[in-house]
Amino acid sequence: MSKEARSPFTVLEFNCTTIRVCRSAIVKGKRVVTHCFSFEAKDSESSTPKKIAKELKDHGLAIKEVVLALPRYAAASRLMRLPSMNQGEIKEMVRLRISRESFGTSLENIVYDWRRIGFDKDGYALVSVFLMQKETIRRYICILEKAGIFVSKVTLNTAGLLNWSAHAKATQDQSSAKCFYLLNADHDTFDFNLLLQGYSVFSRTFVIGES
Repeated sequence: MSKEARSPFTVLEFNCTTIRVCRSAIVKGKRVVTHCFSFEAKDSESSTPKKIAKELKDHGLAIKEVVLALPRYAAASRLMRLPSMNQGEIKEMVRLRISRESFGTSLENIVYDWRRIGFDKDGYALVSVFLMQKETIRRYICILEKAGIFVSKVTLNTAGLLNWSAHAKATQDQSSAKCFYLLNADHDTFDFNLLLQGYSVFSRTFVIGES
């Protein structure tokens, strides 16, 4: 086991009006969750860094290795159907498509990731893509830095759902259990995901306004 795999790490996940904190460490040779809590704090509030620092102090949690989990609504989701079976060609096609959907800015200001789900009956590649602006990522990193927290890794909270689905027992042992519908619910947002064999084929966020 590598040093990185043995090291404790903490995930801070932003989700509209809530921040979730989970710390994982190796205890007696097994990785376990040692802390898991949430508190109300909006990512748009100037007081949020102080709230984060206070909550960590109140829970006696000193953190070093930190993973920032961005909310699903911070990213755009696309399912692309591309006329190629070549991995290199698919990669370039994704880049070209993203460059045309870059929120009115240059591709250099966009972060994106993609996975090939498979191929349809016509031989077209089906590709799941998530993309967001770099400035969005910087804004969340800045919030944590003001709280004295320095991020080592950044991911999208949907990645945890994908990893769970990919390693779920049903997908490994039951050939018929290939599709999952997952609803990630918070106070004011609901992330609906359709996962096929561990890959996202549909992902949307629904915001519930105050009544």
